[in-house]
Amino acid sequence: MRDVGGSLNQARFPKQNGRHGMTEPGFRSLPRDEIRVEDFDLAATLECGQFFRCAREDRPDGTRYLVWTRDRLFRCAQSGDRLAFDGIAEAGLRRFFSLDEDHAARLARLGRDPRLAPVLDRYRGVRLIRQDPWECLVSYICSAYSNIPRIRQNVQGLAERFGRPIVFDGVASHAFPEPGAVREDEQLSALRLGYRRRYVAAAFRTVTDAFLAGLRGRPYAEAKAALLALDGVGDKVVECVLLFGLGFGEAFPVDVHIRRILRRLYHGGRRVTDRRLREAAQRRWGADAGWAQQCLFAARSEFR
Repeated sequence: MRDVGGSLNQARFPKQNGRHGMTEPGFRSLPRDEIRVEDFDLAATLECGQFFRCAREDRPDGTRYLVWTRDRLFRCAQSGDRLAFDGIAEAGLRRFFSLDEDHAARLARLGRDPRLAPVLDRYRGVRLIRQDPWECLVSYICSAYSNIPRIRQNVQGLAERFGRPIVFDGVASHAFPEPGAVREDEQLSALRLGYRRRYVAAAFRTVTDAFLAGLRGRPYAEAKAALLALDGVGDKVVECVLLFGLGFGEAFPVDVHIRRILRRLYHGGRRVTDRRLREAAQRRWGADAGWAQQCLFAARSEFR
């Protein structure tokens, strides 16, 4: 049995594609089930920076991924329009990768924007990953003023130290820790979280699954206000949780990359506040704003 938990960042993606490192999980067998997919790019979706717990194995016959979501592992691989998988039901897979949505209709709506359309053509296969709300919240608290390799390391460290052991097809790992698993800031001192440590610990002490589930049925503004009331949770983190964890399609995270892209494409390079950028994007794209954001984020290396 191979334990992959401690080496999540050892392997590196090729520099030319701008992707960050994941480990090679060493699967014993290939994924068994298969579905047909359209306008879906598994690699771009998992590696674009929206999700932090997956492992990649490059083999002569293709690339495979092991994906952690809360207390489950599953495996998937893509070849053309075929997506192979096991460890998860087909309905769960489709929901996780947003394959149960009318993506063609979304592309048609957004394609009417002449500034966005060229980006859509290149990144139309990126989908929003529907993440577990609790894991999403903690992951994005860890992400503040950080980078993808370090976020992966922090999230994996939390799982190793506080999550229960799980095994899938000979791969030993850990589930994401449950709310309440951390009680004191000092328990996190070995994880190199920096100033984020107190806010991660506060989330473990105060947030429950029931609280997060209760936000799903509330209006966007109310759900956002409730999350902003959490200790150390700022606007960008909240927008990420609303989008990736709670399914608010109008949520629109703005970071340094999105700020630069929007100013260039829509504001003539002028300095515009993050709030105005977000509000303009929400007026422009409505419930599709979050997916447009992720498409632009995937294209961030083209706007440097």
